[in-house]
Amino acid sequence: PYKWLVSPQFFGFDRIPDAKKHRLLFVSNHSLWGLEMPLLIEGLYREKNIFLRGLGAHFHFYLPGHKQIFEMMGAVDGTRPNTRLMLQKGFSVLVYPGGTREVLKNSKVQKYELMWGNRVGFAKIAVEEGVTIVPTCSVGTEDMLEILKDVLIDWLIGKSSLTAPIIKYPTRKPSESTSDSAIPSSRLRRRSSSMQSQGPTHLTPVQKLQELAANQTTPTPRPAGL
Repeated sequence: PYKWLVSPQFFGFDRIPDAKKHRLLFVSNHSLWGLEMPLLIEGLYREKNIFLRGLGAHFHFYLPGHKQIFEMMGAVDGTRPNTRLMLQKGFSVLVYPGGTREVLKNSKVQKYELMWGNRVGFAKIAVEEGVTIVPTCSVGTEDMLEILKDVLIDWLIGKSSLTAPIIKYPTRKPSESTSDSAIPSSRLRRRSSSMQSQGPTHLTPVQKLQELAANQTTPTPRPAGL
């Protein structure tokens, strides 16, 4: 509905394995206010015929009206049992490890900074289920947006010190999503018992996943250029 505001461009879609032959777990960064998510979902469906089932934060499914919108988009409550079930049923799944923290990042956080914390459970599930991880990275939307004020909303969803950014009317800019070479979960197996993220980082999702796969024996794939 807001394509009039952005001109989405997609790179690296040719590197995505055939979803009919592989179970795929897409891992991406969230941009401010999550504006990139519908663009990625629509782009993959239009160009690759892949319908992503997104994993949403729990509170989305407790808000009247909001729950129905998310379900209409194919999202499910992002619990581990739901994640396993979706992958076992052959669905392509989309996860944002940064979740709400990245969507509602405040003015002190650098643009596109990953805020994954210790959320690496998706990688452990990928290893246990033997699925293929597809790292993606979305940029552009945060260059459109200027934060005017941070408003404290921890009382709304019970997360300490959480704020919502009040933004200036956006300027039109291109939005880009890139997909790097898929990573078989077997490359993460050696690290599955000790994987820990180091908190906020300036790494891209591609680089973070390469870090988790640091013990792989094959050469590290080169990230697609933007």
